[in-house]
Amino acid sequence: MKADEREQFAVECADRLGKVLDVCKVRYNRTVVLKWAKAAVEAKWPWYERWGAWRLAQTVAMPNKGELAKQKAADVLGKPLADQVFQNVSLDQIIEGYVVDERKNKVKPHKYLKGKGIDIPADKWGKVVESLKSLQATVYLSADPVDIATASTLAAFSSCHNLVDGDYGAGAIAYALAPNVLIAYTGVDEGRPVLVKTWRQMVFAKPNARVGVFLRQYPREEEALSKTARALLMKSLGVKDWKVARESSEKVNVNIDAGCFPGYVDDIAACTYPKELGELDGTVGCYFRLSRGICLLCGEELSDRGRAICCNGNTFRCDRCEIEVDEEEDDWYQDEDGYRFCASCYFEIYCICRSCDREIERAKAEYDKYGDPFCRDCYSEIYTFCAECDEEVEREKAFPDPEYDDAFYCEWCYKKLFVKCVVCQGVIERDDAVQSDDGPVCQYCAPQMCNSQVEVGR
Repeated sequence: MKADEREQFAVECADRLGKVLDVCKVRYNRTVVLKWAKAAVEAKWPWYERWGAWRLAQTVAMPNKGELAKQKAADVLGKPLADQVFQNVSLDQIIEGYVVDERKNKVKPHKYLKGKGIDIPADKWGKVVESLKSLQATVYLSADPVDIATASTLAAFSSCHNLVDGDYGAGAIAYALAPNVLIAYTGVDEGRPVLVKTWRQMVFAKPNARVGVFLRQYPREEEALSKTARALLMKSLGVKDWKVARESSEKVNVNIDAGCFPGYVDDIAACTYPKELGELDGTVGCYFRLSRGICLLCGEELSDRGRAICCNGNTFRCDRCEIEVDEEEDDWYQDEDGYRFCASCYFEIYCICRSCDREIERAKAEYDKYGDPFCRDCYSEIYTFCAECDEEVEREKAFPDPEYDDAFYCEWCYKKLFVKCVVCQGVIERDDAVQSDDGPVCQYCAPQMCNSQVEVGR
């Protein structure tokens, strides 16, 4: 991504978070959210450059699905053969598509089983694999700011990082601003602005030390999922052989300055580090600092417990001149895109269509001869232009051309150019009319007249 593409992604992040907040009915300031998105994208950019994407993903077997997997395999192979399969290979190995044999070679599961004397026809094995796909879960390791900000929002669970009512909702906003914070999660697509998270774990990563710190899991511990997240991180850091320290404080000196929520950080569940470092004794230091969160409504930096919205919502800053506006005491307006303005700025930018009362930008408005603004649709419905003098004329008062449907005239030009035949009452051009004693006559009615005739001039 180039600089302009980085800017575009920040706008996309602001739009996505805005849609989340709209669904949750959380009031916010679009300008503040966009400012946050730009800072967050800037902070996470090194991860995009390292990965070439905002997320890494790995499909694994869902935890606690062993018995169901055996049942699905038994439906295809029969119970005795299914039991033999799972005595030799695991659900993870079937989904991953390989088994490491005694010679450290990667072998396809059905070929590995054949070597064990369990010969399963290819078509039946394909049905087994297909039936087990529903037991898979995709683990994402993400640097995407919106994934991180919505760690517990629109999820299948909730926590203090919920942007709606979490006591530390600003913590999720702050996580997205910190360069070294990632999120691991699984989710399902329910048509929401983001995947509905079914499991997640915050991850603090230190690329230069090649260390990862994994915090508490929500809504419960799922070792298979966390293990996959650890593998994704360490592979992305270029570490092939690594270890897991459960008592991380004894292995790695982790110091997390929690910024907007002093004294509060989830329990450290695990710490990953290169095996080459041996048995650590706290000599490897990892210092992480989180930015303070910001209120998504007023944009002020948070210093209290850290709700996502810190203010009472009665004041905000005009999105144009940034003057402080009191919602209850001052006149203010919000446009169709959600931007809020003081009255002075709003009416410099917008006006109201005189016909439909719709908000329109002054630069795009159409004005009648009295100076009244109209949207283009209404203006076209109400006004047209005289085909002779090009003056504006109300359609209700305009005179149509007798031959051309799209031509109209003002009253003065119409009377100058046209007359009515006194015989058939048809409208004719004045230059084409002939004059009788009774008045102008069209050329079709003229032979019926006995009087002398003269051509009418202008």
